[in-house]
Amino acid sequence: MTDKHSPNVVRHLEMIQDVILRMASNSFAIKRWSISTTAALVGAATVTGQPPIAFGACAPAMLYWILDAYYLSQERWFRALYDQVRLEPDAVEPFSMETSWTPASGESFIVAFVSKTEWLSHAPLVVVAAAVGIVLVLGE
Repeated sequence: MTDKHSPNVVRHLEMIQDVILRMASNSFAIKRWSISTTAALVGAATVTGQPPIAFGACAPAMLYWILDAYYLSQERWFRALYDQVRLEPDAVEPFSMETSWTPASGESFIVAFVSKTEWLSHAPLVVVAAAVGIVLVLGE
């Protein structure tokens, strides 16, 4: 039986925590890129009066949403791995970063995609881009 506070278990937990931190950082960067890209395209559509540019802004916003949901789902899987190593160090091979098993929480890409944080971050961008496109079409 492995001690929960052994140096190997602590180092394994640190490795997993580093991955979780990287996933969270990537998610934050994607949100910044999504806002910047959508704002630039909507601004260009408004200045030029071309609705296709505004409607086109929906595509990168949706792609960023998908990518962000992927990182969120990965982060949740690594959090589940962290909890498993923390609670039952012998249940996981030492220094394994394998997440192919299904975590107890059942977090998946779809669950992450429809999570509140994703909806509140990305849906407004898609709605604003589409609304500006509609306003520009109606204004012609």
